Amino acid sequence: MMNHKRCFIFAWVIGICAVACGTETGDPNKIRIYLPKDKILASEVIELRQIAVVLGDKALVPLVNGVRLGQFSVHGQEIMIDRKTILSRLASSGIKSSSVAFYGAEIISVRRNEDIVAADRFVNTARDYLRRELSGEQIETLKLIRPVKDYPLDGANESVTLTPLMSDRRSDRTRAVMVRVMREGVELGRREVVFSVQYPCHRLVATQVLPAGTLITPENAVVEKYMSNTPSPASDSLVYGMIAKRDIPCGATITETMAEYKKSPVLIKKHQKVILKLDTGGLLVSAPGEATQDGRLGDIISVQRGSRQTRDLKIVLGEVMPDGTVKPVL
Repeated sequence: MMNHKRCFIFAWVIGICAVACGTETGDPNKIRIYLPKDKILASEVIELRQIAVVLGDKALVPLVNGVRLGQFSVHGQEIMIDRKTILSRLASSGIKSSSVAFYGAEIISVRRNEDIVAADRFVNTARDYLRRELSGEQIETLKLIRPVKDYPLDGANESVTLTPLMSDRRSDRTRAVMVRVMREGVELGRREVVFSVQYPCHRLVATQVLPAGTLITPENAVVEKYMSNTPSPASDSLVYGMIAKRDIPCGATITETMAEYKKSPVLIKKHQKVILKLDTGGLLVSAPGEATQDGRLGDIISVQRGSRQTRDLKIVLGEVMPDGTVKPVL
């Protein structure tokens, strides 16, 4: 802040020197006006004396200094004043444009000195709130995608608090937070802060051509990390140990449609005679039956007991066990 003031004072002195030097080569009765690039005022009314250095005819300088150039109407307002506007106001006071010489900026930005809630405060409040609300989604980055303006205050900003709420306006790629400016329970205003959301994801990529039936291993595929606008895509569930269902080109991302887990061999075939066995530790019960369908390890299959001739036909559901028996599902 101190460096900014020093730079401003230095520029102001340079401007005065430039205007003053004009008296050596130009008409001493001519009005010389130096305009800086920007100026911050304490008052609501803007007069030329407040924003410019004016030298020249001693009889005209007070009149020129008192020319009004506008007035602030709302908080946070920025008024742009160019040389043509100044000439127009001078002309209304009887001062011809031919008797005026300008130095410095073509246009000056004028603002009023007032307390503000800085834009960074809105952004930090919204970012912290969003990370808490989406803590279960493992967000990698929250990138601000639209600038946020400072909020001007009538009083000191120590007396206000910021209250964040999730905005209704959202998309698959963005999240928005509405941050309200509150003082003693009364909302003074609000700012919407919009972020693009990035999630860390992984994909399985072939490092060589994988013919159909190839077992996918670390030797022929690599897991790559990438950023996504949505959490946990389906490809994140892919792991080593799958079998290529078709030829997969080198460099291709391996998706669920390209691979499948290797199936265990068929332990029980349809119409095969099997043993239904239930072992509870203290009780062992077994009975013969006939499988009505093929079954691999862990499959639930139906087993037929009895016969239609004796009218004691029953269907029992059971789990295929490693020893080829079927454990009834109770």
